[in-house]
Order: sequence, then C-alpha cells, then structure tokens
Amino acid sequence: MTSMKSLEENSKTQLSRSKEILTFIPTALERVGSELSQEKSVSMSLDVANEFSNIKIETIKSAIKKGALGEFGQTYKLTTQEVCIWIRKEIRYRNTHDSSGRQKLTF
Repeated sequence: MTSMKSLEENSKTQLSRSKEILTFIPTALERVGSELSQEKSVSMSLDVANEFSNIKIETIKSAIKKGALGEFGQTYKLTTQEVCIWIRKEIRYRNTHDSSGRQKLTF
C-alpha cells in the first residue's frame, strides 16, 4: 500500500509541475514565432516535467525564457527536443557559473 500511495503522490507532483511548465509555453511560442496545438503543448509540458523531475521549476522557466529569446541560438520551430536542449544548456551554465555570472574556478 505504501508504494501505491507514493506512486500517486509522485504522479500528482509531476502533474502539478507539468501544469506550471505549460504556463511558460505560450510566451515561448510567441517569441519564437511558432504555433503548437493545445494537445501538443500539454504533451510537451508532460515530457519536460518527467525528463527534468529533479530540476527546479525556476531553472526550467529561465531556460525556456532564454531559449525563446535566442540566447542559445536561433530557433525556427519550438519542439520538445529544442526545449530539452535549452534546459540542459541552462543546467550546464548554472553548474559552471556562480550567481553573479562569473565562471567558477575548477582545479
């Protein structure tokens, strides 16, 4: 029973994350000049929520904003793959730079 309850709680958490991610997609679509059906937007948000379940929503939001504004290069069509690439680039940046944007020193 405990594992079933845990699974249900995890599903609720992922659904909540997906709904929050879904709110970022329309602005990204507008900035990129792309269109996506509501069904595909929902599918994208679910995929992103599942793929990056351990990443803070703020990081995902930042990545989508930066990517849609062209910070990671020009985008011609907004796809789930493109959004995942943006998020991975944002994670890599945050892992190599401090909060002021300076590159962390590694020894």
